[in-house]
Amino acid sequence: MVEAPVPFGRYRLLSLLGAGGMARVYRAVLPGPMGFEKEVAVKRIDLQLTEDQQFVQALVNEARLGGELRHRNLVEIYEFDQVGGHYYLSMQYVDGWTLQQVLRLCRELEQPMPLSVAVAVAISVCEGLHYAHSAVSRGGQPLNLVHRDLKPANIMISRAGEVLVMDFGIAKADTNAFHNTNA
Repeated sequence: MVEAPVPFGRYRLLSLLGAGGMARVYRAVLPGPMGFEKEVAVKRIDLQLTEDQQFVQALVNEARLGGELRHRNLVEIYEFDQVGGHYYLSMQYVDGWTLQQVLRLCRELEQPMPLSVAVAVAISVCEGLHYAHSAVSRGGQPLNLVHRDLKPANIMISRAGEVLVMDFGIAKADTNAFHNTNA
């Protein structure tokens, strides 16, 4: 948990949202003139992973794909850059929970997710994935994108009820700058 805002390039990291084996994701703000602030999520890659060329290639692919995709059911990627050797992605901040967290709460409360909610979540996920699967590049070339890591931890549900798919980190697309030999 970040206790006080921590500068990170142009951003101020406010709090830790999650950490995995490869990166930490922070709630952050991008400050601007006259008090303007844009709330974002910053996915900061662990420094030692920048030595792994295959991982860096996957990150570059995620950033490039994220720059192509714009849909209400996909978390938008704003920026890909490096600060002090740390690669990072700046992306849409979703004030809410992962589907994994929601399902865990349902289990703890011994209450099933209401059918209407489950159907609404499934429809939103399918709409986002359909868009991604049928997306074309700015040059008009089909991306032929497959997410390959769809799981409850990669689906966000906002406090407003929006459902967004995130983390195209291991996605397969014809337009990837680097192609992974694993299908």
